[in-house]
Amino acid sequence: MKKIIVFVSLFVAGITANAQFYMGGSAGLEVISTSYDNGSESLFVFQMEVYPELGYFVTERLSVGSEVGFGIVSNSNLNKTELNLRFIPYVRYSFFQAGKFQVLAKGSLNPEFREKYTYFGIHIDPILAYNVSERVMLQTNLKFLTFRTYYEANKDRDSTVGFKLGANADHLATFSSLTFGFIYKF
Repeated sequence: MKKIIVFVSLFVAGITANAQFYMGGSAGLEVISTSYDNGSESLFVFQMEVYPELGYFVTERLSVGSEVGFGIVSNSNLNKTELNLRFIPYVRYSFFQAGKFQVLAKGSLNPEFREKYTYFGIHIDPILAYNVSERVMLQTNLKFLTFRTYYEANKDRDSTVGFKLGANADHLATFSSLTFGFIYKF
């Protein structure tokens, strides 16, 4: 029994000795204005989200953490503004590094709950990162190049189960498809 306890203690100490904690965040903005039927009807959507995050590097290439997403969504068709809150646990892995540049894959669980809307998804998104220094990393999440599987339910409509793989260039210029952020390692 003592040997098992010693082995587990050494294993945990070895993992945490390599761990480097970090904190940071990212933000995204989306504004869509669309008109229908030669301008007789229109739609205006405003969405802004902020994602503070906290995590740690288990190894030089592997990190785990979570984001807390705060957002505001305004839709002129629904004539209302909603606040949303998300808790997003994730695992990131750096699979390519050239100098100060890195390409990472981020796998996350993405639940979202609003008044009449429920969403739960598993997302895998690419991240481009630039190491400014040993402690600061700039990053952008390329949410338009993604793998997603999800369940979506709206109380006014039927539920949807979906699968998405590939590029979505429809909203490439919006900041919700590209979030920009940083992390600080301590």
